[in-house]
Amino acid sequence: MFLISVFKNFFFFWLFQLI
Repeated sequence: MFLISVFKNFFFFWLFQLI
């Protein structure tokens, strides 16, 4: 699904910002 892909992308982006 496209929505899940976008959500995963956003999650990883947020994760990298945390570090």
